[in-house]
Amino acid sequence: MKSVIFIMMLMASLTCCETRAKGDMALPSKQNIIESSNEKEINNREKEKGQKGLILTEKQKGYAQATRTFAFQLLKEVRKDKKEDVLISPLSAAYLLGMLENGASGTTRKQILSTMQMDGCKDPEMNNFFHHILVSSSEVDKNVKLSIANAIMADTQYPLGSKFKEVMSEQYQAYIKNFDFNKTNMVSIINDWASKHTNGKINQMIDDMNRDAVLYAMNALYFKGSWANKFEKSETKLGIFKAQNGSKTKVPMMHRHHSYPYYSNENYSAVRLEYGNGNYNMDIFLPAKGKTITDVISLLSKDNKRNNIFTYEQVDLKLPRFSSEFSLEMNKTLQRMGIVNAFKPKLANFSRMNKEVYLSKAIQKSRIDVNEDGSEAAAVSLAYMSARGYGPFDTYLFHVNRPFVYVISEKNSGMIYFIGVKTKMPGQKTTENDDAEDDDVQKNNQSKINEKKEKPSLGSNDNYVLNIAEQMPSFPGGMKALSAYLKSNTRDPNPNDCMIGRVILAFVVEKNGRITQPLVVHSLDKVYDDEALRVVKNMPRWNPGKQNGKPERVRYTIAVTFF
Repeated sequence: MKSVIFIMMLMASLTCCETRAKGDMALPSKQNIIESSNEKEINNREKEKGQKGLILTEKQKGYAQATRTFAFQLLKEVRKDKKEDVLISPLSAAYLLGMLENGASGTTRKQILSTMQMDGCKDPEMNNFFHHILVSSSEVDKNVKLSIANAIMADTQYPLGSKFKEVMSEQYQAYIKNFDFNKTNMVSIINDWASKHTNGKINQMIDDMNRDAVLYAMNALYFKGSWANKFEKSETKLGIFKAQNGSKTKVPMMHRHHSYPYYSNENYSAVRLEYGNGNYNMDIFLPAKGKTITDVISLLSKDNKRNNIFTYEQVDLKLPRFSSEFSLEMNKTLQRMGIVNAFKPKLANFSRMNKEVYLSKAIQKSRIDVNEDGSEAAAVSLAYMSARGYGPFDTYLFHVNRPFVYVISEKNSGMIYFIGVKTKMPGQKTTENDDAEDDDVQKNNQSKINEKKEKPSLGSNDNYVLNIAEQMPSFPGGMKALSAYLKSNTRDPNPNDCMIGRVILAFVVEKNGRITQPLVVHSLDKVYDDEALRVVKNMPRWNPGKQNGKPERVRYTIAVTFF
């Protein structure tokens, strides 16, 4: 049997799951009994909660959706380089970018906001949103410990803008301090801060001091939650986990038969494990047979109604006890997502922070431990700036014995605090075959789907942006040759339907081997291929003159970059 990847998402949710619509109850059918039982359980849970979770204004809901979109975009980009286990905290990264955005201006600021999916937002509104999440997340569930911390540490020679310091202190509640970097052990200070704000889960954020670092911006996010329904340790037995590469390992497999929020369709099945009063939860997604982790992530990234799809069902749940650590250097990832200027000394504009600095490096380290009692997760995001990184009725089988995706989020807002992929497990290697069990699980669950005739809605078509980076050759034949080249070398079958983010056109004229005309640059925002071609056609032309009675040798070099 081919290996199947499973996705597990760790999410915090603040609204209860919708139940199935009740039918007319002339006679108490088995289905109605199930639904009545589900509703009773949901109502009991709601009474236990005593609150609905994070309360957001309509505008704040929009920002929450933006951070969700950012979460999946970030995960997709990270998985381009990391094909196995991944664990990131999109919210931690968003806080870091939010701080940097407050120090940026011009194109640098616009690129950061666009990457955060917050184009055109006003700083006070975004900052109020982040402040609300910071101070309210810990109040959602007294049985869950959740903390968010920020810090700005700068060299004394690079003073911070007064308005920037005020916003960081009031809205982000950041620890702000200046140090003489030449005389201070910043490695120890930064690592101690990270360890303190992650309960010791991340205690080695950096190994040495970068000589060119003049400012460090940091965010730490810590989560510890106990399952609303804990696993009995006596039920944990060795089970087989099939890794993404097909290898099999015996691992401690936790087991519980209980009523859980559950959902399944032809692409994946999912179960929701609640923490504390149920406002925070972990959603685990297992790809259906023939589907991959990538397929599931793509579908989830388009699904904005995940909280409404779950219904309480009897589930025989097996979940591996596991831990994951992940370290991510974010420079290339963020640049592919659109933050370009911030990393370039000559283009970066952080004038509201300090006009002399640019983003040199952005990194994130994260860790999660999942066991019979609950989960503990932590992440630290750091950027350093340089001067100029869930019987009796139907039972669904949900045996997490292959790769999966997990998300920790808040139910009401859909805010994603952590998101990860688990593709392999440490343990004793084995050649035992449990493919028959996988087939039985698939058949069992598919029969339930067919009986209910569920027709899930999984979103609309992909939107995409063309990404081209191309250096064009010389065109002695002039503009006609260039036009023909552009028409025949487009990388999209329908260039008129393909939006390009930005176009830079540079025209260099060389005469007799020497550049005799200044560089002509055309910078266009959001244009189509045909418009770019028109601009090229209309660029200035120089006619060759004569030198010592002979025609000058003239070469037209047009460099075209799309990104």
